[in-house]
Amino acid sequence: MQEDDELELPVLNSTYLECQKGIREWIDKAETFSPTSKVKFQQWAKGTEIVLAEAQLQQESYHAIESQIHQQQICGQTKSCWVIQKGGVITVEGARLRKKEKEERQKMTAIKKAQKDIQIAVNKAKAALYRHGIDARKAEKERKKQVLNIQTHSGIVPPELLIPITNPEKNPTPHDLEALQLPPDLLQALLMLEPTSFNTPTLR
Repeated sequence: MQEDDELELPVLNSTYLECQKGIREWIDKAETFSPTSKVKFQQWAKGTEIVLAEAQLQQESYHAIESQIHQQQICGQTKSCWVIQKGGVITVEGARLRKKEKEERQKMTAIKKAQKDIQIAVNKAKAALYRHGIDARKAEKERKKQVLNIQTHSGIVPPELLIPITNPEKNPTPHDLEALQLPPDLLQALLMLEPTSFNTPTLR
């Protein structure tokens, strides 16, 4: 076999972004699948994206903790570990306390931002579903009007006009249900920041 005919081995994904990009490429290809296979694949892909996001957040948290432990070990090996800052010289304990207070403030700011972003996503999803409901009710009203008009003139009603137009607010499709899901990346970020308890807006 000539060198040009040799098969190239597939390149394995090494980053979260590469994995996410690959999944989205296959989601686009899933448009050609059968309806059942398409729904099953989209559900699998959605779950996989959430798991990947969790793993990425856990990895970042692990690296941050590892770096913090390393710095503490270095400082612990020095008998007189002082920190020089603009206001003068402070002890390690004082520096750690200030660092902890700063981290707490940053954490609260990040939590509030994540909660705000989730609430914005909730409001947008509710507004979109409401608009779809209005459009569906108008379309169903127009369909009934056309059917009645045809029947009044003893005409034959086309098959497509015999299919009722459902209201997505009462009978949401799988696509509508997917759109109503809260952003998994924001939820996971909020869970990492405040794992014990937090108020999460609901779409119900």
